[in-house]
Amino acid sequence: MCQRVRLYDWAESPTHLQFNRFILTGYRPLTNIICCVKSLVYLHNELVNVYTHGNVIYHLFMSHAGGAVVYKKLLQLDMCGIWTANTFGVLSTFAASFQDTVVLSWLVPIVYLLLSTFSIHKAVTSKCQSDRVLAFLSPVIYRWTVVTLRVFGKIGGNPFANYYLVWMEVLAAAGAIINVCRIPERWLPGRFDYVMNSHQIMHILSFIALINSQWGAMEDLAWMSRTVS
Repeated sequence: MCQRVRLYDWAESPTHLQFNRFILTGYRPLTNIICCVKSLVYLHNELVNVYTHGNVIYHLFMSHAGGAVVYKKLLQLDMCGIWTANTFGVLSTFAASFQDTVVLSWLVPIVYLLLSTFSIHKAVTSKCQSDRVLAFLSPVIYRWTVVTLRVFGKIGGNPFANYYLVWMEVLAAAGAIINVCRIPERWLPGRFDYVMNSHQIMHILSFIALINSQWGAMEDLAWMSRTVS
């Protein structure tokens, strides 16, 4: 199976992998773990996703011979990784924003954690991609509210961090919208099977958003250390 791998088109691929009808070719056959790993060195329609994703396990092993059962577990693992980054990556933002208000400094992160916990439950139990994206909507709106209040000077935090926080939210939202709308492959089916399809663009934008999140966090933490001292 690992030698001379014949890639499938969309109609030949397993039904659980037919989640983007605009990606027409380049599907790997179902195979074992070793052959999944060997797919790191030949071109297929998930190769760029493997190398641009923070959690490579999902995209690397989604063609495992275990079929839909294994795929579902991998997808749930991927959702948990996204949840972890989104949930704990912004706690420093809340800490800086409400540093001067003891009650809110505890209440705001707790509410966010509760919303995030509900969102991951919805995400891992959803049956379609749009529902999985919508599952994260409530914590996203919560973050947008906090960032908006910061931009207009209604709460605390380092003003220089706001630039990075706004870009973080804009890039993350743009990536999600592009992925759900299947742009650009929707316009030219088959032209973006291997490079620069919607999912790959989402990965790139999400990575840049994560970098902005870290820069914003560093600015906030430095600001908090100065104001406390």
